[in-house]
Amino acid sequence: MSAVPETRVHKPKSGIRAVAEQVSLSPSAVSLALRGSSSIPLETRARVQQAAENLNYVHKPRHMRERRSTRKYIFIMDDHGDRPVMSNPFFGEVLAGAENQCADTNSTLTFCLLRTNTPELALTQTFTRSEMDGILLVGPYPPSLIERVCRNTNAPIVLVDNWYAGCSLDSIMADDFAGSHSMTQHLIELGHRNILPLFRSPEKRSAPAFTERLRGYQTAMRTHQLEIRAPLYFPDELYSPHLIQWIAEHLHSAAPFTALLCANDTFAGFALQALEMLKRPAPKFASVSGYDDLNIAQTVSPALSTVRNHPREMGAIAVQRLAARLNNDTGPAQHIRLGVSLVARESTRQVHRHESLD
Repeated sequence: MSAVPETRVHKPKSGIRAVAEQVSLSPSAVSLALRGSSSIPLETRARVQQAAENLNYVHKPRHMRERRSTRKYIFIMDDHGDRPVMSNPFFGEVLAGAENQCADTNSTLTFCLLRTNTPELALTQTFTRSEMDGILLVGPYPPSLIERVCRNTNAPIVLVDNWYAGCSLDSIMADDFAGSHSMTQHLIELGHRNILPLFRSPEKRSAPAFTERLRGYQTAMRTHQLEIRAPLYFPDELYSPHLIQWIAEHLHSAAPFTALLCANDTFAGFALQALEMLKRPAPKFASVSGYDDLNIAQTVSPALSTVRNHPREMGAIAVQRLAARLNNDTGPAQHIRLGVSLVARESTRQVHRHESLD
């Protein structure tokens, strides 16, 4: 007698996920609709309300639920090539700011690494197994990944150092366009006319922060009717022992320049070493500027002229936005841009127009 095949019973989704499936929206969008948020169109709110009634689902907002004494947040970021992952100086500062804010508000923060290409099942398990009240999604995740995260959680989400057109989530970024524009303007006022930008590999050029920094450079150069140089893009192997040699070779073969506008302080540090290798040290033969004003900016020699963009404050404000959403702030998405400031140090100097690096 042959065995009867096992019949798998698929348990139907219940609660807000069932409503979300019926109306083809994310659970977070359904939650906003049932709370009457103005960020959801009136027609969509009515459709969601009808679906909830059909499924006998009664939505109870978070602020009406029994609260735990401690809110639990999760800090999610991608692997950017640093070892260990959190040795990345910029995101380490963002994390420190978020942790400090959590400590001040009786909240906890858990770190989670989530790669952009994470399979759907693993992504779903990440959020179904984790007890969380809010999510900090940190770094330049693409909209497709962000939408996948939204589909798998009902917790509020705040983007940090990221934004995209049509974004319906709160986001926190520095004013990177203004920062790069002001640094380019500073170099121009020092007499530089041939300014070469140094950026991450072409695959990373879509990162919103880098996109805005490049746009700031281009706008300032265009305003002064100066040649806009195509960036020298660093390869992704940022910590390869051959990287300094690679940069030196490309700087040596580049068209004449008197200044290097680097996308961040780490890149500027590499550029300083490459110029030393060429026996053309900064700032005598070329001014070098960084971005972020991290510790390296003051420990390298010469100390870097850079842009201070307050990553700790970005982390703290992101936690504040999560708390606001949990306290029933149903207003439209807030896209916050923190002010930046130029810090002039020894790596940039006044030049005459005839000077160039051959």
